[in-house]
Amino acid sequence: MPTARKLKSGSWHCSVFSHYEWVDGKKKRKYESFTCSTPGRKGKAECERMASEWLYNSRRARAADFTVQESLERYLAAKEHVLSPSTIKTYTQYKDSYFAVIGPLLLRQIDDEDVQAWVSGLAETRAPKTVKNVYNFFTAACDMFGKGDFKVTLPQKKKSKLYTPTDEEIEKLLEYLNKPQKAELRRAVMLSAFCSLRRSEICALTDKDIVGNRLLISKAVVRDKDGLWVTKVPKTTDSYRYVDVPDFLMEELRTIKGPLVSCKPNQITNRFVDAIKYSGCPHFRFHDLRHYYVSISHALGIPDAYIMENGGWKTDHVMKSVYLSTMDDRRKKEQEKLQQHFSAMQNKMQNGA
Repeated sequence: MPTARKLKSGSWHCSVFSHYEWVDGKKKRKYESFTCSTPGRKGKAECERMASEWLYNSRRARAADFTVQESLERYLAAKEHVLSPSTIKTYTQYKDSYFAVIGPLLLRQIDDEDVQAWVSGLAETRAPKTVKNVYNFFTAACDMFGKGDFKVTLPQKKKSKLYTPTDEEIEKLLEYLNKPQKAELRRAVMLSAFCSLRRSEICALTDKDIVGNRLLISKAVVRDKDGLWVTKVPKTTDSYRYVDVPDFLMEELRTIKGPLVSCKPNQITNRFVDAIKYSGCPHFRFHDLRHYYVSISHALGIPDAYIMENGGWKTDHVMKSVYLSTMDDRRKKEQEKLQQHFSAMQNKMQNGA
């Protein structure tokens, strides 16, 4: 919201960005100014109201002749150097795949009914999470042109059924990978299972990121909009962190010069699929190794705040709702303890009687 400032004359003044103009070969920002001579807080509020009203109408006017598809393209062009390369790539895929129905419509003409019909159509063939992500991209583009206040019902989110590897499965996998030709994948597995690193973070690590007995996580390898692998800063500030590394793993990492794992994220995935198949482990994803890290940490009584910090999660809600699942073998052991306790109580009561 525009904020008014008080002039020496006692009047209130407020300015908002209008457009760019080229002056003497240079791009200049142009502003629209508003003034109110009413003294006190009433004058300030009135000046800010005028500026906000002009800004709102101006944005709607800019959208007057844009189609939804054009609005999406303008949004991506404006955000290209602000959003991460992977986000731009994903949004570009959304733009090309999910807007055949609503894309040709003028932005100023669409209403709640149009948007709801489009969302309902997507929900017939797409997962609720995909529909939500596409809709969020759509409304972000609409907001840029002052038209994002739609009242729409999104499909109900389905609870994900996550798999968490057991200790025995991790041991079995690492035993299979304990060969010189599989050393890189073995390091990647341990960095994920024991340090909770993502594929993109693992592939960006070099010997320069070793700090004492810790690793500095300050970059990630992702695909850009053209499908090329690029190294970028983490997506969130919480992903920028130091992680503790077990001594036995750190000893191995210290012997390496350059990249700690010399491959791309997709190569890790492809090699991991083969390793799971030939090691005899049940099928699970490389990302599920992070589930293992969270579950084992939680089972050992590690505070949630530490787990969040090491894993790069912003809130415990994300960690608990998405990643925290109980391993079957540990659940059975804890259940056995509970049943033994109840049986001991029953025997004590019977003997006492």
